[in-house]
Amino acid sequence: MDIRMVKSVYSRFFPITEKRHVSAGRRTGWCRKKNCGNQANPLFALNRKEKVGVFLSGAGICIVFAFTFFKAFWGVLFTIPVMVFYVKYTVEKIRKKKMHQLQMQFKDAILTLASSLRTGYSLSHAFEEALEISSVVYGSESMIVSLLDRVVWGQKLNISMDQLLEEMAEKSQLEVVREFVEVVKVVRRYGGNLPDMIQKLADVMEDRLSVNAEILSATTSVRYEAYIMDVIPVAIIWYMNLTGPSFLEILYTSMAGRLFMGICMLIYLAVVMWQLHVMEKAIE
Repeated sequence: MDIRMVKSVYSRFFPITEKRHVSAGRRTGWCRKKNCGNQANPLFALNRKEKVGVFLSGAGICIVFAFTFFKAFWGVLFTIPVMVFYVKYTVEKIRKKKMHQLQMQFKDAILTLASSLRTGYSLSHAFEEALEISSVVYGSESMIVSLLDRVVWGQKLNISMDQLLEEMAEKSQLEVVREFVEVVKVVRRYGGNLPDMIQKLADVMEDRLSVNAEILSATTSVRYEAYIMDVIPVAIIWYMNLTGPSFLEILYTSMAGRLFMGICMLIYLAVVMWQLHVMEKAIE
C-alpha cells in the first residue's frame, strides 16, 4: 500500500490536534463561541493507543479482504472502503462506550453532590467534594473529572454557575447532564429541594442504565451468532484456497472471475453493514 495513501486515510479519521500550554488557572479552557457545541467533542476523542490500534486493525482487515477476494496485494486498492467502514464503525462504537461510561460516572458524581448538599454545603463546595471523590474513584484523567474541574475552576475565576453548567452540558452532549443542568437552574431561580430532585434524577438514570444492561444481556447470544456468521464466508474461502487452490483458481486469474469476486465482496459488505445497523438500532 502506498505510504501517502496510508497517511491520508489515517489523517482522515484521526486529525492531529495542536497542543497549547496554558496557565493552571485556565488549563481546562472554556468555549466562547456560540457554535462550539457543534464542533468535535474532545471528551470522547480516542487516545493515541486507541487510534493506532483501530488503524492497524483496519489495515489488517483491508489486507485480509484483498487476499480473500482478489488473492493479490494490489487488491488492497479495492478493499480500502472496507478499512474506511471499519474505522468509522469502530470509532463510533468507542465513542458510544465512552458516553456510557460517562453516564455511570456522572450518576455517582451527582449522588455525591446531593449528599454534600444535605450536609449543608453550598453548591460550589459540593462540586469540589464531588470532584475530589471522583478523582479518587475514577482517576484524575477520567471524563467526569474533566467536567467537574471546569465548574470548580470556573467558580474560582468568578464565572457564573449558570454559564459553567451550560458549558458542562454542551461538552458532555448527554441528555442526562442537560436534565441535571435544567433542574439546578430551576431550583436556583425559583427554589426547591435540590438534593431530593438530584436523587430522583439519579434514580431515573439508574433505571435507564438497568434497562440498557438488560437489553444487552438479552441480545448477547444473537450478536455473537451474527459475528460468527460474518466470519464463516471468509473462513470458507480461505479453507478452500488452502486445501484445493486449483478449485478457485479461475476466480483469481480471469477477468470475469475477478469481477465476480468483486461483486461478492460488495454483497458481503452490504449484508454486514445492514446487520450491524439492525443490531445497533436494537440496543439503542
